[in-house]
Amino acid sequence: MINLITQYCRQGGNILMSGAFLGEMLRAKSQFNADILKLNHFRKITDKTIDQIHGLGRTVTIPRYPNEKFYTVSSTEVLYPAAQAFPVLAYTGTNESATVAWKGERYRTFVLGFPFEAILSDSDRANIMASILAFLF
Repeated sequence: MINLITQYCRQGGNILMSGAFLGEMLRAKSQFNADILKLNHFRKITDKTIDQIHGLGRTVTIPRYPNEKFYTVSSTEVLYPAAQAFPVLAYTGTNESATVAWKGERYRTFVLGFPFEAILSDSDRANIMASILAFLF
């Protein structure tokens, strides 16, 4: 998968990645993280009271505790940008980066330290996705 993503990006393909355990999955892939995704490293957030993310003119909520209606985000991660990458959204309360974006000459990346689909509000999800797509394309 890493080889395919690397090839895709180097050929000019933009990429959006999100997930609850993204950092854990990519922990051993530091070269890929730095060279392709433009991330220095990740740090897991264990405090379940951190359930809001702000940026792009919005504050959105993600469910952190089990419930019967929504996907529970049991793990979120702070993302540290590599050179020339930048944070876009931050966790409310800590102001640490929840997303990292990068715009290169050949491709662009947008990486979220939480599952995108967990944003509770349909309108917030739609507006944030519109902003992400405008950046990527």
